[in-house]
Amino acid sequence: MTYEQFENRLREFVEIIPEHYYKNLQGVHCFPQKKGDPNDRSLVRMGEYLDPGFEGFMDSRVHIGRHINIYYGSFVAVAQYNPSFDWDEQLWETLTHELQHHLESQANDQSLIEWDRQQLERFRNAKKTPAHWQDFA
Repeated sequence: MTYEQFENRLREFVEIIPEHYYKNLQGVHCFPQKKGDPNDRSLVRMGEYLDPGFEGFMDSRVHIGRHINIYYGSFVAVAQYNPSFDWDEQLWETLTHELQHHLESQANDQSLIEWDRQQLERFRNAKKTPAHWQDFA
């Protein structure tokens, strides 16, 4: 899948989800690059939810808002190790996962953050390659 096709598919998926789920979200962004995990070089981030907190959080002067970033290059990196990689399924899963982070953030619920932490721990303990990350979803 090309970057342009990926970006268009993401846009289609964003439009499927009812608008009220995007309340207080400044945007869903698609980036061409791969995003590595800063703590584990064997992992890539397919997407991430960015919430800098309230204005003044950690001495920030400007509140940039809440954003979802999706990384095309990370999808490419995982797909190259998995011949049965389903681009649509993984893109939908990533978008809705990050959107769940957004919704939980507004409700001060950290359930998904804890689930992510547990999955990451399971992954690290299993010492699997990045292509097997989806086995833990």
